[in-house]
Amino acid sequence: MTVKKRSRGLVKKGEYTFVRLSLNAQEKVAAKKYSEQTPEVIDKLLTDLLMSGHKVSFSYSEFNDAVTCTFTGKPDEAVNEFRMLTSFAASWWQALCINLYKHNELFSAGVWEDQSSEEDFG
Repeated sequence: MTVKKRSRGLVKKGEYTFVRLSLNAQEKVAAKKYSEQTPEVIDKLLTDLLMSGHKVSFSYSEFNDAVTCTFTGKPDEAVNEFRMLTSFAASWWQALCINLYKHNELFSAGVWEDQSSEEDFG
Protein backbone atom coordinates (compact mmCIF):
# COMPACT_ATOMS: atom_id res chain seq x y z
CA MET A 1 0.00 0.00 0.00
CA THR A 2 1.30 3.43 -0.90
CA VAL A 3 1.42 5.91 1.93
CA LYS A 4 1.15 9.55 0.96
CA LYS A 5 4.17 11.49 2.20
CA ARG A 6 3.36 14.29 4.54
CA SER A 7 4.22 17.84 3.69
CA ARG A 8 6.85 19.25 6.01
CA GLY A 9 8.87 22.39 6.08
CA LEU A 10 9.47 25.77 7.57
CA VAL A 11 7.89 28.98 6.35
CA LYS A 12 9.38 32.24 7.67
CA LYS A 13 6.91 35.08 8.37
CA GLY A 14 8.61 38.07 9.92
CA GLU A 15 10.09 37.14 13.27
CA TYR A 16 8.20 33.83 13.49
CA THR A 17 8.63 30.62 11.54
CA PHE A 18 5.58 28.53 10.70
CA VAL A 19 6.28 24.81 10.87
CA ARG A 20 4.32 22.95 8.19
CA LEU A 21 3.24 19.39 8.84
CA SER A 22 0.37 17.86 6.89
CA LEU A 23 -0.77 14.46 8.10
CA ASN A 24 -0.94 11.41 5.86
CA ALA A 25 -3.94 9.04 6.06
CA GLN A 26 -2.48 6.85 8.83
CA GLU A 27 -1.55 9.88 10.92
CA LYS A 28 -5.06 11.33 10.52
CA VAL A 29 -6.49 8.15 12.04
CA ALA A 30 -4.01 8.32 14.93
CA ALA A 31 -4.74 12.02 15.49
CA LYS A 32 -8.49 11.30 15.63
CA LYS A 33 -7.82 8.76 18.40
CA TYR A 34 -5.99 11.51 20.30
CA SER A 35 -9.23 13.51 20.39
CA GLU A 36 -11.02 10.51 21.93
CA GLN A 37 -8.81 10.51 25.02
CA THR A 38 -10.29 11.60 28.33
CA PRO A 39 -10.27 15.31 29.17
CA GLU A 40 -7.87 14.51 32.03
CA VAL A 41 -5.27 13.12 29.61
CA ILE A 42 -5.60 16.12 27.26
CA ASP A 43 -5.42 18.43 30.29
CA LYS A 44 -2.09 16.90 31.32
CA LEU A 45 -0.68 17.12 27.78
CA LEU A 46 -1.81 20.74 27.50
CA THR A 47 -0.42 21.64 30.92
CA ASP A 48 2.94 20.06 30.01
CA LEU A 49 2.99 22.09 26.79
CA LEU A 50 2.22 25.34 28.60
CA MET A 51 4.79 24.64 31.32
CA SER A 52 7.45 24.08 28.65
CA GLY A 53 7.19 27.71 27.46
CA HIS A 54 4.53 27.50 24.77
CA LYS A 55 1.47 29.63 24.16
CA VAL A 56 -1.79 28.22 22.77
CA SER A 57 -4.28 30.25 20.77
CA PHE A 58 -7.39 29.61 18.70
CA SER A 59 -9.03 31.44 15.83
CA TYR A 60 -11.98 30.79 13.54
CA SER A 61 -11.90 31.11 9.76
CA GLU A 62 -15.31 31.78 8.26
CA PHE A 63 -13.84 31.17 4.80
CA ASN A 64 -12.67 27.65 5.76
CA ASP A 65 -15.41 27.11 8.34
CA ALA A 66 -12.75 25.73 10.65
CA VAL A 67 -11.02 26.46 13.93
CA THR A 68 -7.25 26.86 13.91
CA CYS A 69 -5.17 25.95 16.95
CA THR A 70 -1.71 27.51 17.10
CA PHE A 71 1.14 26.59 19.44
CA THR A 72 3.81 29.28 19.68
CA GLY A 73 7.22 28.91 21.28
CA LYS A 74 7.71 31.95 23.51
CA PRO A 75 11.00 33.84 23.29
CA ASP A 76 13.63 32.74 25.81
CA GLU A 77 11.33 30.06 27.25
CA ALA A 78 10.74 27.25 24.76
CA VAL A 79 12.84 24.95 22.61
CA ASN A 80 10.58 26.12 19.79
CA GLU A 81 11.34 29.79 20.32
CA PHE A 82 9.76 31.94 17.56
CA ARG A 83 8.17 28.89 15.90
CA MET A 84 4.48 28.27 15.32
CA LEU A 85 2.74 24.94 14.79
CA THR A 86 -0.87 24.99 13.58
CA SER A 87 -3.72 22.57 12.98
CA PHE A 88 -7.29 23.14 11.92
CA ALA A 89 -10.51 21.18 12.38
CA ALA A 90 -14.26 21.56 12.73
CA SER A 91 -14.01 22.18 16.50
CA TRP A 92 -11.49 23.75 18.88
CA TRP A 93 -11.15 20.41 20.70
CA GLN A 94 -10.25 18.51 17.52
CA ALA A 95 -7.80 21.23 16.42
CA LEU A 96 -6.14 21.16 19.87
CA CYS A 97 -5.87 17.37 19.87
CA ILE A 98 -4.41 17.27 16.36
CA ASN A 99 -1.77 19.82 17.35
CA LEU A 100 -0.99 17.91 20.56
CA TYR A 101 -0.62 14.75 18.47
CA LYS A 102 1.81 16.49 16.11
CA HIS A 103 3.80 17.98 19.00
CA ASN A 104 4.02 14.81 21.10
CA GLU A 105 4.08 12.01 18.52
CA LEU A 106 5.55 13.34 15.27
CA PHE A 107 8.30 15.64 16.47
CA SER A 108 11.17 14.14 18.44
CA ALA A 109 11.05 15.39 22.03
CA GLY A 110 8.55 18.07 21.01
CA VAL A 111 11.16 19.97 18.98
CA TRP A 112 9.59 21.36 15.79
CA GLU A 113 12.36 20.97 13.23
CA ASP A 114 12.20 20.88 9.48
CA GLN A 115 12.12 17.17 8.75
CA SER A 116 11.78 17.47 5.00
CA SER A 117 14.38 15.87 2.79
CA GLU A 118 15.32 15.78 -0.86
CA GLU A 119 13.18 12.65 -1.15
CA ASP A 120 10.10 14.81 -0.48
CA PHE A 121 10.64 16.72 -3.73
CA GLY A 122 10.04 15.68 -7.28
